[in-house]
Amino acid sequence: MGGEGRPWAIAAGFQAASPKVWSVADPRVQPDVAPIVESFGTDLVDVFREGMDPESTERSQQIWLPDPSHLDLLHQMAFAYAYERWPLEDMSQLNRVGKLFNCLFLQSTFPAQMTALTATDALRSLFIFPATPARQGHLGFLIEWLNEHGSRTARLNAASNAEERAVSTSIDGQFERRILQPLLRRYIESNRTDSSVAAQIRSFVEEEARKRWEITVGALRIIRRDPRPINSGVSKVKSLGRQSWSRLWLEPVAKEEAGKVPGWRGRETDRTAVAAARHYLRNELASRLRLEALAHGDVEIAKVLVRQGSGLVGNIVAIDSQAATIDVHFTEPENLDIREGTTYKCFCNSSATLQSVESDASRRHVKLSVSEGQDAFQIAQRLLLIEHAPDFLTQNKIDNMNTNGTRIDQLLSQAARSDEEGPTLIGGDE
Repeated sequence: MGGEGRPWAIAAGFQAASPKVWSVADPRVQPDVAPIVESFGTDLVDVFREGMDPESTERSQQIWLPDPSHLDLLHQMAFAYAYERWPLEDMSQLNRVGKLFNCLFLQSTFPAQMTALTATDALRSLFIFPATPARQGHLGFLIEWLNEHGSRTARLNAASNAEERAVSTSIDGQFERRILQPLLRRYIESNRTDSSVAAQIRSFVEEEARKRWEITVGALRIIRRDPRPINSGVSKVKSLGRQSWSRLWLEPVAKEEAGKVPGWRGRETDRTAVAAARHYLRNELASRLRLEALAHGDVEIAKVLVRQGSGLVGNIVAIDSQAATIDVHFTEPENLDIREGTTYKCFCNSSATLQSVESDASRRHVKLSVSEGQDAFQIAQRLLLIEHAPDFLTQNKIDNMNTNGTRIDQLLSQAARSDEEGPTLIGGDE
């Protein structure tokens, strides 16, 4: 729970155990807030300390938050502590914690990540709720729709009641005005020395934070007991997410501990145009690869891609074994202009790669060369093909970018080196 851009109370822990709770009587007193953030953050650093092989099938480390407002608070704490030199005597650990907060926030924006997750977004991706998008932003509202309450009317009433209780980083206005503000006023009037009032404030905000932890755990349990099978493309998505997390957190930590320039990502800007372009291309590539991987494990996603023109459904009408080509008459989508050289993968058979040689949209006909798995095709066989864009083209573009290649980047670098107060590390925030 946040106050003045800083946490008033924090509840954190593993799903199977009770949460650990930290709090302060007044979040505007920075020397009081910094130690609880450091303690919480140190626990979090320990969770994310170990690196993971991007190809590993083991469960990755994750942090689950109630809703995006808590994710925003992580970002605010990154601004507060990643590069500050006060209020603690030794800020090294708190600075590391602030950088972790920033990495978690940045990772949450990566399209193929499973590291920093919000319960509301996860539930909305798994279920369809009979409510407007605005109402679906409340975690308690979503959970009550999924709990067993009998009739639809009963569920609606339970969800509406739950919606009246705040789950975001803000406290319910009625409780804040009736309980918290009078206590805080008395505490300030005592020059912040009344320990009894301080204990009442902390007890109240700790209970509020604990409720948010419990409802997040409740959402996580609903997700994990879902009987639907895991999409086969999840392993690919996990690999992409681990590669991103390694770039954001694991590699800079290793460099920092080795006494090298870590190259941390900035909290508000990428500092250089080329760096921004590189991160954009990585996100765009990850989004494309994620959607393609999940489409091969879910026919409904595959059908959506076909309707969007990123795939086709049709029957094989001819096979040329010598030329290693097949002719397909496609029935879906309605209008498809196939470019020569477009690559496709067969649904649920990613080993079979096909490339368009020629096409006739008026006859709904396409000739495809088969580079792998030719023996798997037969006349009259029905195919569902998903467009496959090779990732090496974008990856080569990313790898060959020169971070100091543009004139504006060179000027920024020169200005940083000539700064009388010390160098500005490109890619960081100092």
